Amino acid sequence: MNKRKISPVLSFFFLVSALFPFANSATAQVRGVPAQPEKPAALSGKVSGTVWRAEDGVPLKKATVTLMPEGRGMEAVAVRTDANGKFEFPEVSPGRYQLRAQRSGFVAAIYGRRGSGPGLTINVEPGQHVEKLEFRLERAGIISGTVMDEDNEPVEGVQVRAMRVRYSPGGRERLTTARSDSTDDLGNYRLPGLAPGTYYVQAGGRGEGVRIGGPPSTVSYAGSFYPGVASREEAHTVEVTSGNETPHVDLAVKSTPTYSISGVIVDAKSGGGVRRYDVGFGSGGAMAFTSVNRDDGTFIMRGMEPGEYNLIGRVFDLDTGAPRQGYRSVKVVDADVRVVIEIGTAATVRGEVQPADDKPMKFSGLFVALQPVEEGGMSPSGVIDEKGKFIVSNVPPGKYSVELASRERDVYVKKVRCLGQDIMAGGLELRTSQTVEDCTLTVARDVGAVSGAVTHEDKPAEGMLVVLIPVEMERRKLERHLSTAQTDSNGMFEMRGVVPGDYWAFALVPSDDAIYYDLEFADRNRERATKLAVKPSEAHSLSLKVVKAR
Repeated sequence: MNKRKISPVLSFFFLVSALFPFANSATAQVRGVPAQPEKPAALSGKVSGTVWRAEDGVPLKKATVTLMPEGRGMEAVAVRTDANGKFEFPEVSPGRYQLRAQRSGFVAAIYGRRGSGPGLTINVEPGQHVEKLEFRLERAGIISGTVMDEDNEPVEGVQVRAMRVRYSPGGRERLTTARSDSTDDLGNYRLPGLAPGTYYVQAGGRGEGVRIGGPPSTVSYAGSFYPGVASREEAHTVEVTSGNETPHVDLAVKSTPTYSISGVIVDAKSGGGVRRYDVGFGSGGAMAFTSVNRDDGTFIMRGMEPGEYNLIGRVFDLDTGAPRQGYRSVKVVDADVRVVIEIGTAATVRGEVQPADDKPMKFSGLFVALQPVEEGGMSPSGVIDEKGKFIVSNVPPGKYSVELASRERDVYVKKVRCLGQDIMAGGLELRTSQTVEDCTLTVARDVGAVSGAVTHEDKPAEGMLVVLIPVEMERRKLERHLSTAQTDSNGMFEMRGVVPGDYWAFALVPSDDAIYYDLEFADRNRERATKLAVKPSEAHSLSLKVVKAR
């Protein structure tokens, strides 16, 4: 009987096939060895829709539509609309997305967003075609003008900003920049792409001419609001309308002397290895950082206007990647200032979290966060371990509220004690190098739920904002005690994790300024509100009508 000889290459192939059955799964069959079937990939979906011009319903071509994934690991994808305003994403992985549409001369829009609301999430299932999505883009407005100095000469290179008032939870109020531009050689500026509404216009301002480690700034201009006043309270507002330019918004600015802050970052724990230094300064709640291009930690900041600054120095051990920080407050009056920033001068807060009902509690996914009272500051946080202990390190000096941060809204802080005092309402004041060892957060899990329907003119109201504002003023200052939700296409809404207590409930058209976070909003509009008492661990139902607030 003749025996067929098997070549060495084929013998090796059979050996690999036996040991690693998936190694040849991409082939069909080889000499009777069945290929292993691949795991089928999830079917792609499709997303399509139309972009219209808001004023007349004409299709808008050449608009850019961006599909933005909510999860990590996927990149945003953009397409342009055709001559009929149509857009399509033909290959979309299953998941949750948001859509953004924009075009030059129009106000950019997030799909389903009203005012400062979050917008609507688009959920794409395997093989699903999400279609007939529509955008109606509004024409943008423009502010333009000229900036002159105290001698009535044009100022070149000064920053001009169109700014809007915006409120945040807890009643904090700030000006946010919607658009900025630098003046040309004739002192002219132009701020396009503005949504209709009310704006403040400011030129110059503290920190604009700052140079860290660079050449000295020749001149700086004190912040000036239109028409040429120092404070927002004295300023005139500018109204922007759709598709129109508001010209001749002219400002007068005054040059101001500037000085330098120089010094050295000192690290008592210095050792071997390569390190990098950063230095930054904060003023009015905001922080700005830049690298120090010197190996010895020395730095110089030029162009600093008179005023008070919080300096921060950071050391990065490039071998470990671990940063260490130090802080120093400094006041610039009428001369250059030299300082030493010592690393390790940050504050530290330690403590424990305990349940109000004394029942066992899992702390996985929970953090203790220090929220600065002054808008724009840093918000350090620390993980809570399995025993309920926490440490918040590298805390800048300042005043903070101590809060619980979690991925779910199923718990809330009922009481906070630090340094032997109840700081729930008053906050925790921290000094440089201070360590607080005795913070105790008492947390509760008896949250309630509120759901219901919103109507306008007896029809379901889509995209409206439902807000629950505590009746008590002190609770309004606590971010966790406010709840919001947006209505769906049927006018329905749902809120989970509502802190028990008495509330004023409003259904509102979302606004860009989030005025409902103003501490006095509920009192001004009480006659338009519905009062609700949320009981511990109970679900409540509401029927609301859209109201026009003031």
